[in-house]
Amino acid sequence: MDPGFLWKKELRTKGYEYRASARSVRKLGRFSRVWHRILKLSDMGPRTKRRTVFEVGCGGGIHLVQFALQGWNCFGLDVSSEVLDRAKRFIGEIEQYAGRKLSIHLYTGDIIDFEVGSFEKSDLVFHVGVLEHFLDDAQRLLALKKMFAFAKPGGYVVSVVPNGMHPWRKPMKEQRLGGYNIPEIDYTNVLMEHEFKECGATDIVILPHNLFDYMRLKKNFLFKIVYYFAQIVPLSWIPKSFAFRHSGTIIGIARRIS
Repeated sequence: MDPGFLWKKELRTKGYEYRASARSVRKLGRFSRVWHRILKLSDMGPRTKRRTVFEVGCGGGIHLVQFALQGWNCFGLDVSSEVLDRAKRFIGEIEQYAGRKLSIHLYTGDIIDFEVGSFEKSDLVFHVGVLEHFLDDAQRLLALKKMFAFAKPGGYVVSVVPNGMHPWRKPMKEQRLGGYNIPEIDYTNVLMEHEFKECGATDIVILPHNLFDYMRLKKNFLFKIVYYFAQIVPLSWIPKSFAFRHSGTIIGIARRIS
């Protein structure tokens, strides 16, 4: 079934409801550690101003707000008009606390059908938790190719998906512990790299992220200690195969050929 239809049904009445505060403006006004790393690897330092970013499946707008507060020109696409209404309310609240207008433009639509010429191409195109819901291989690859089409020549695409091979993956899916009822594939770093290559991408980097993140779902103090300890251990100290096996998410960074 079309993932866009399922998302619209799932998000019609609730989901991605963020509220702004002075504290959230201060927090979102600084890129997170993982975004610092992504931007460094994509030749865009965190302090870069007036770049253009496009998020596929922007939800409540929290990622775009982070970029907009840093001076980026932001575009967001989502299949749900209802969730975009919530995003607009949140962005309006952020603007009130920040005391300035943010450059964020939101569009309703599906990435498969959305016209590439709808707006200027971006330095950075990304999604967080979208591609894994395209169960059909050809359709998922088409969605990824569209993301590259929205990037400028030499621009970057970033893909963030749940790790499909950690030890608790099967029970998490069976118990629907991800928070939504939308089916998804089991992504691996090998599959992600293969799909990037199918798109003709270059400078491909695949990263494990959030080591032992799945342990936070259990109400067990020891598991939480393991998780928080893992966050301070440099990934360079950990064998890559182990890190990919036990990460909560997989991040792919790739460049569109100039």
